[in-house]
Amino acid sequence: MAVFIILAIAGGYVIGSCPTAYLVVYRLRHFDIRECGDGNMGAMNVVREVGFWPGALVAVVDIGKGAAAIAIAKGLGVSDFAVLMTGLAVVTGHAFPFLLQWRGGVGAATALGVLLVLLPREVSILASAAALPLLATANANLFFGLSFGPLFLVALLFGEPRGFVAYSVGLPVLVGTNHLIHEKAFHFRQRTALPPGP
Repeated sequence: MAVFIILAIAGGYVIGSCPTAYLVVYRLRHFDIRECGDGNMGAMNVVREVGFWPGALVAVVDIGKGAAAIAIAKGLGVSDFAVLMTGLAVVTGHAFPFLLQWRGGVGAATALGVLLVLLPREVSILASAAALPLLATANANLFFGLSFGPLFLVALLFGEPRGFVAYSVGLPVLVGTNHLIHEKAFHFRQRTALPPGP
């Protein structure tokens, strides 16, 4: 069983480390998406810098990474705790990919895939409700806020295990923290890139 736990968690990290946005953009336009737009290696930055369909492809694959990691862990028959750690590992892999010198994306889409498999009813309800504001505003932060923010309450209403309820708070908090770090780094790069004044 210990071997399966290691395989699940390590495999989750490796799956998460696949730099979808980087690969798609480099293939299509031959530049590093992390050096453009808001600097995030994520779907919305690809939409803004390259186009809707490449961004949609990145979103689907990144969500799929999170879902696949959890599905594999469950298939290996490991404990719920190990499954949850696998979810953390796949998001960590997306945020800190070894293939790109540990500089990846925020991990929101990958976390959505993780939670979609762990809490399918709750995430489906909230993500469906959040889709309309996303289409109206093209604001990914609003979409993820509406999808993740009330998740623990809906999980409580559906009587999910306490560990899953706590996880539905903890994983989005980690993603949100990573987002704030990315924002600060982006603004710092903008300030330092400004030409000196007269």
